[in-house]
This record gives sequence, C-alpha cells and structure tokens, in this order.
Amino acid sequence: MESSLSSAKITEILITIPDLNPDWLLLGKGEMLRGESSSITDNTTLTTLLQRIEDLARENGQLQAENEELKKELARADARMAASARTA
Repeated sequence: MESSLSSAKITEILITIPDLNPDWLLLGKGEMLRGESSSITDNTTLTTLLQRIEDLARENGQLQAENEELKKELARADARMAASARTA
C-alpha cells in the first residue's frame, strides 16, 4: 500500500530542512538540495530524515486504515438509523 504525506508534514519537513528542494520532494525533479552548499552533509542527518519520513509514512498508513474503519462504522450506523426510521 502506498502512503502519502499530508501537506502539514511536507511543510514541517521543508521548514526543518530549508535546503531541501520542494520540487525534488514533491515531484522528484531537480536536485535534492537547493544550491551548491548545504547544511545537510553528514550521513547521520540524512539517516534521521529518512527514518522520520518512514515513520510519517507508516503513521499515515495507520491513519488511513483507521479512517476507512470509521467510514464503515458510520455507514453501519446510518443503515441502522434508516432501518429504525422505517419501522417507526
């Protein structure tokens, strides 16, 4: 299942890492970083960022699944109310 990040999380990433190129993050186009110099040069920072993105993608997937379950529960409740209204 493919997960997507919310606009709030993308904004958080771009604020946290100002050198990150939004076109690269959103569209996969251009260079990952803006300009030639970057404050993100060591592997530890990149590893931390990648882990955060993975965590956010996993959380997004869980929230999507929860949302689907809530939609089903709401549909069942609507059906019960409609059936109750018909018998009243």
